[in-house]
Amino acid sequence: MTKFIFSTLVILAIVTTAPHSSAQKRKPDGDNVAKVKAVFTALERRDITGIPELIDDNASLAIPFPPSCNTDPEAAPRFNGKQAVLGYINGVLANFKQIRFYDLELTESKDGNTIFAEAKSDFIMARNDAPYRNIYVFRFDFANGKVTKVLEHANPIPAAALVGISLCK
Repeated sequence: MTKFIFSTLVILAIVTTAPHSSAQKRKPDGDNVAKVKAVFTALERRDITGIPELIDDNASLAIPFPPSCNTDPEAAPRFNGKQAVLGYINGVLANFKQIRFYDLELTESKDGNTIFAEAKSDFIMARNDAPYRNIYVFRFDFANGKVTKVLEHANPIPAAALVGISLCK
């Protein structure tokens, strides 16, 4: 009887901790991790010709921690629509003559439609050759194989210093 109870408990432990079949299903949208890697590679190469096809027409990009003293979460910079998102990306390229990300770590959600990217930056300003280093956490949301939303989180202190704002008074 003791062996039977022990065997039953072992089987229950295996069944309840084994991945369910739904956890094994892959997303229908394709390999979104590869798409996020392609975005970082394109930025570093300064060639974003392939990025527009990855962005949904109604995509948005928000920067929840802007380099300012404004504490209103609704004041965070937002870029709504594909053209506005591409305008922001082109602005980044115009402001930095070197864009390099390192220690890039990507984490995929269970359904594969949200990718988190953690990275450190090693940028150089175009106007004065000043170095810009920061730590980023990005969230990329996908639907139908295209980016629908990006959240760009970074330490606002180095970003503020870059534009001449002191947040550490």
